Amino acid sequence: MMSTTTTSFLVRIAPHVALDLALEHIESLGVPPSTRLCDIRALLGDAAKEAATQRAYESATASASLVHVVEFYLAAKASESDSCADSTARSAFNTESATVSAGIVHSIDAQKNVLALAPLQSNHLLAATANKLLTQHSSASLIQHTMHSPVLAITPHPSINTLIATGSMDGSVSILSLSPSFTICQKLTDHTKYVSRIAFSPSATYLVSAGYDWKVHIYKHSPTLDSPFSYSLFHSLNYLGAVESLVFLPASIASQTETFVVGSRNDSFLHFVTLSIIENLDSTAFDPVNVQKLSMNPNKDYWISFTPMDIAVIQDLDTSIEKSWRLAVYTDLPSGKICLYRIEQKGAGVMVLESEVETENVAKAAESVDVAAPLTDSPSNSSKATTTQSSIPSAVPIFILTHEGECSNNLVADSFSRPRCLFIPSSSSSDRKLLLAATSDDAKVILFDVVSVSTNPDRVARKVGTITGHDAIIRALCLKNGGEGVEPEDVESSNLGVSLCTGSFDGTIKEWDLRF
Repeated sequence: MMSTTTTSFLVRIAPHVALDLALEHIESLGVPPSTRLCDIRALLGDAAKEAATQRAYESATASASLVHVVEFYLAAKASESDSCADSTARSAFNTESATVSAGIVHSIDAQKNVLALAPLQSNHLLAATANKLLTQHSSASLIQHTMHSPVLAITPHPSINTLIATGSMDGSVSILSLSPSFTICQKLTDHTKYVSRIAFSPSATYLVSAGYDWKVHIYKHSPTLDSPFSYSLFHSLNYLGAVESLVFLPASIASQTETFVVGSRNDSFLHFVTLSIIENLDSTAFDPVNVQKLSMNPNKDYWISFTPMDIAVIQDLDTSIEKSWRLAVYTDLPSGKICLYRIEQKGAGVMVLESEVETENVAKAAESVDVAAPLTDSPSNSSKATTTQSSIPSAVPIFILTHEGECSNNLVADSFSRPRCLFIPSSSSSDRKLLLAATSDDAKVILFDVVSVSTNPDRVARKVGTITGHDAIIRALCLKNGGEGVEPEDVESSNLGVSLCTGSFDGTIKEWDLRF
């Protein structure tokens, strides 16, 4: 018989960690895929509690076939979108109180649930559906590549158009070449559960993967004569829960470091992990892996208010600040809330002046830098600072995270959602426009004007449009160079210059031309 503490813990984590067991239990009851999502959610709660009282954590999460369970769950979610849809005819774009217009440039029949999207150079698009990778140019035929396991995350190489990396449900990371033929260059198997995120660093010096085994693995480019695109395990980090989000900060060409941001469950902090990309950088001035923890809560406390399910980042429009970024964190709150932050970098050779930022904030940021060891799930390491401001080497960046507002209107999401968001900047240097596109579980994409947060007393971003072209939830978003398939005079009048691509569980991929 399990202890009350253990049972309580398993019930709390079951909705996201033991989802596979809960869904297997639902299917065993003979629940048809047409069941409404609200009924599915109720059954999930009962199944999770039953699993907590009958089985241990490890055996529970390993008991079901992930591929089978995910397909069942996606079917239920897609069915909910259909059953809850408005009976009135949908338009391609809802313009109520909108200042952005949109039109479909292309629609691709992927035939299966779309799990991930990524843009490639030369206007190609890469998509993951079940155990297939799809590549298609707008004027070319669809090319399918069979994978050994369903792909949940994909990332293109920043400079080599034909090279990509994938993260799969079997816990593997694969480096693939798409040309001249589809080839698996390398397969890395350090994760013990499925890989939720993967990203190349801006210089491609590093490849970083995040998984539901509570780990982040950092791989470093280690080319050989036989394998010029080979990567080897460089460092591993442990977290307090399943890692849901990971993104690299855009870096300048002259930068000596690269930083990625990690968000996990059971944690109130974002973790800024800085890596050196200079081989001969003085080791006494910079540790190979530096971690800084910054609270997502406005009052900077340790309370776990939400999980960062997705993170979007973009260089700040304010050019007066040399190293500054905008950050959006899509939470798992029932309201579908997205928190907006500004990141400012101090350190790394930059003198921090009291006139630039409050001394107290700099001190707090400095104390959160860990120059010594990987993160662990030990309470002592999670709350205790290992360095002080005076002991931080000048080469280590110090980041200041400031909460600026939120996007919270018209978003539909819950703790079982896998939401996505991304920034859409204007291509015009004279237009300081910045949109945030966010998926909603009612098969929509909501567009927000991020700049409006600074003028709104409530610090809430203004909704400027809603895209409604899919018949099921949207699982993937990406941007690609716009203009293709649109009349030249229309392209010239567009203020955005990029296309928004959406992938849905209705089995389609759509490309949208957005303009103010």
